[in-house]
Amino acid sequence: MIHQKEEIQKTFRQGSKIKKSKLTYIGSILLIVSAFLPSLDVLSKWLIPGMEEARDSRGVLMTVNIWLATLYIAPVIIILANYFKPNPWLNFFPLLMFFYAGAVYFSPVIGYEVNYLAQNSWLFFVISFLGAVCFMYLLKYVRRITLLEEEQILLNEEVQEEFIRLTTEINILKNKLNQETK
Repeated sequence: MIHQKEEIQKTFRQGSKIKKSKLTYIGSILLIVSAFLPSLDVLSKWLIPGMEEARDSRGVLMTVNIWLATLYIAPVIIILANYFKPNPWLNFFPLLMFFYAGAVYFSPVIGYEVNYLAQNSWLFFVISFLGAVCFMYLLKYVRRITLLEEEQILLNEEVQEEFIRLTTEINILKNKLNQETK
């Protein structure tokens, strides 16, 4: 039991140390790619002439289709990336971009029109940055609480086992004492 407690403490201390391997690099690259996917429609407007007016067979702008597709694909890439054990701090970038995309998308609700990755969206980018930082600290806090709960459970099990061992030892000694007095 003491060994498990030391392992939990060691795991928590090593949380800031990042294991570097090829798989970690692949996972980290996937996280960064997933962060830029929601911007793919804007990048396509910049790089491909006429993309801003291009429509599909239903009359929907192609950039809207690209944006929706990337919103569905990015979470899958994030989940896949986590199987490669990437640097956990890189989760910040997809969080930032999704907070930003959500803030820009819902900006008309609060009466403010924001263009994605345009100059008038810097305030929303700063707000999204702060939101992502707060979320990362929340995740770290939850991890710390989880480790403390695991440590408490191990301590309780250890105390219970020690109590049972001592109770058994006391009973054995009582039996020996009773036999010697007879």
